[in-house]
Amino acid sequence: MASFSIIRQNLVWAFSYNLIALPLAMSGVLHPIISALLMVSNSLRLKNL
Repeated sequence: MASFSIIRQNLVWAFSYNLIALPLAMSGVLHPIISALLMVSNSLRLKNL
């Protein structure tokens, strides 16, 4: 059950993150490597169960 909870949290986090990060990336404020690292680090939470 803990994995389903983290999956739901990841979905909400990714949706919210994309709403905020897309305009920042388009304006050149957010580097693509930083955004990729943030998304990967969030998904690696499942590995730590």
